[in-house]
Amino acid sequence: MLKQKKFLSLLLFLPVFSLFACTKVKEDYKVVTDQAKVKDHLVVEGTLKEKTYETKDAHPLNLDGLTVTIDGNPQDLTHKRITSKKDVLESGFFVCSNKDFPTNSIIGLNDKPSTNVEKSDFTFYIATTLKDKNDSYTVYVYESDELKVTITNANAIKPWVWYVVTAVVIFGIVAMVTFTRRYKAKKEGKI
Repeated sequence: MLKQKKFLSLLLFLPVFSLFACTKVKEDYKVVTDQAKVKDHLVVEGTLKEKTYETKDAHPLNLDGLTVTIDGNPQDLTHKRITSKKDVLESGFFVCSNKDFPTNSIIGLNDKPSTNVEKSDFTFYIATTLKDKNDSYTVYVYESDELKVTITNANAIKPWVWYVVTAVVIFGIVAMVTFTRRYKAKKEGKI
């Protein structure tokens, strides 16, 4: 019984230890998301040709149908697309999944949209890094309702399966606690 108590007490401290393992994500550059200021430097026009992706098909995110213009210069959607954080200071644009931390959430050319659920919407953003008057870099992030795709997964686990598994686990924990308390009470002669 003492070994079980030690094990259960370790389970209580597990969430505390996991808090220290997390580090706060920090953006290396100033981020501008105010669309009035962004449109002075970064303009994205058009609509996506492909707005629905199936996880099993494994097609990369496709920007066909969009035109990206940085400071009046049209960009080639393939050759000017930046795919890694180390290249964000080069000329071009990148696609990211988080507008608050754009350089930490870059989506590469071969990254494939996927989901664990039957259907989900995914919004992505287009960004560029430009040098300002003070020789520091600023990331301009363009956001629009047009930059949203739907991802489906025919092989996803249905929600009712998650509910049943969760109920079985909770029932099992309650039964284990009840059984151990009853066993302990019988052993001590209280019942």
